[in-house]
Amino acid sequence: MEKFMKIINTKKKTKSEIFNIHSSVFENSVMKKLTTDKIYNILLDEKHDDCPVFKGLVEYSILYSSASLLSSDAIINKNCQIAINWSGGLHHSKIDEKSGFCYVNDINLCILNLLKHFKQILYIDIDIHHGDGVEEVFYGTNRVFFLSFHYYNKNFFPGSGSILNKGISYGKYLSLNIPLKKNISDINFCKIFESAVHETMKHLKPDIIILQSGADSLASDVIGKFNLSIYGHSNCLKVLKKFNIPLLILGGGGYTKDRVSKCWTYETSIAINRNIQENIPHNVYWKLYKPNFELDLLKKDKYIDYNCKKYLDYIDKKIKKNFGFFYPNI
Repeated sequence: MEKFMKIINTKKKTKSEIFNIHSSVFENSVMKKLTTDKIYNILLDEKHDDCPVFKGLVEYSILYSSASLLSSDAIINKNCQIAINWSGGLHHSKIDEKSGFCYVNDINLCILNLLKHFKQILYIDIDIHHGDGVEEVFYGTNRVFFLSFHYYNKNFFPGSGSILNKGISYGKYLSLNIPLKKNISDINFCKIFESAVHETMKHLKPDIIILQSGADSLASDVIGKFNLSIYGHSNCLKVLKKFNIPLLILGGGGYTKDRVSKCWTYETSIAINRNIQENIPHNVYWKLYKPNFELDLLKKDKYIDYNCKKYLDYIDKKIKKNFGFFYPNI
């Protein structure tokens, strides 16, 4: 596929450019201590943390965040209509704390960069987890519409994302949370996704869409609670492409590595309008796909979908009711 896309080598941004969305508390408590000779003790203290400190963390954070920023720059400069950074999409990191395997919130960096050039942004999140670190920052603005489809349970991280959370102040009704139950199927997920997106696009005219395409919403993910096939997951990208407006695609969660790589490879092929073969070609990682060396686009588990028609109809009514109060004043 490489010959059908432009590969941009990451040029590292400065620390000040990367960490400017985080408070001094974050930089002092997380980043600065990594440059001391106490790294070993930190590793021992935080090895059970959901954001473990490791050697090279600062470099890693700068690299994935720089890649996301360069992707947004490519769209700003009209070098492409669609830009992708699968290493990005770390949506839990807060202004003053790391959270949920997320260190620097590259999504917020991209949004702030894009807002310098675009009037309104539509952010869509299909990770199994609610994108709390993004919603928190833009909860009171009318320039970013936040739309998240996630598994919702107060005992499931991060415990946020109720349908009652709709934004505040100028951002009232510009946060739309779609809380879903366990084992949602392709059919039901695609139905509610298309309904919410089309309803949003009726009332909103975004200049750009950002898709956080977390793959932990796939069936068989070791953390996830949904039952989506790769084909069902990728339908979201197909829907968004039809609007023919600039699209920034970022990665996110995903804890069953072979499924993640298959999913994002297939979604890359959709982004560049290319068909790819079902069989995985030989490569240095080929053995990691054992025992199945195919994309398995339709693979899912035989679980009961707890998202019954009554519940999905309730969600759909809430979506439409949200836009009954919606007046984007930009």
